[in-house]
Amino acid sequence: MTFTEVSSSINAGKYNCELPYPSLISKNHIFDPEKSAGWNRDEVEAHNKENREKQKLYFEKRKSLVAMFKADLIQAIEDCFSLNTAQAELIFMMAWDRGHGCGLYQVIPEAEKLAEFYCDMAGLERGNQA
Repeated sequence: MTFTEVSSSINAGKYNCELPYPSLISKNHIFDPEKSAGWNRDEVEAHNKENREKQKLYFEKRKSLVAMFKADLIQAIEDCFSLNTAQAELIFMMAWDRGHGCGLYQVIPEAEKLAEFYCDMAGLERGNQA
């Protein structure tokens, strides 16, 4: 795996969650003004209960996609810099902290910079970078 392949996977949507994010509605929401307050309250509770279950599925899916991205990027770090898994995971965690707020794309160059820095500091020979 290379950094270019990870970037291409992002472009291809490999790490995108296809599930829409289900939102909750305010407890004071009125579905039908012609119906009673109790009926509207029950509808809100039913809607939110259903969407909480959908949110759980959404977050599980997102978690699995992030785990897939993490595994791919760690593999790229290992392959491109000839580092072991523990070293690559440490670099990934630091790159994630620095870059994920700007999207997955930003994690990749952060990982590359950190891996280069680590190799320079440790006096390690770099692998086949791409």
